[in-house]
Amino acid sequence: MQKYLENKKGVMIMTVGKNVRIRRQKLGLHQSELAQRAGTTQAQISRLENDKSNVSVNLLRKVSIVLRCSVNDLIGTEDKSA
Repeated sequence: MQKYLENKKGVMIMTVGKNVRIRRQKLGLHQSELAQRAGTTQAQISRLENDKSNVSVNLLRKVSIVLRCSVNDLIGTEDKSA
């Protein structure tokens, strides 16, 4: 499955799943640890990281707290030019 998408300007952007995986690995967490801390299952984290399921805003918020970042960081919507 494709891990990068192209935006309207032709710039390659990372998917939510890829962002979650990178941040989790930087913190040295296993999927099961992230799942436990976020109140979900390892299978759900795996599906999220592999872009195989839609994720609720509530779960994304919990994951962002565990990963010490904002939801915007995970979904890649924060405008860094401002």
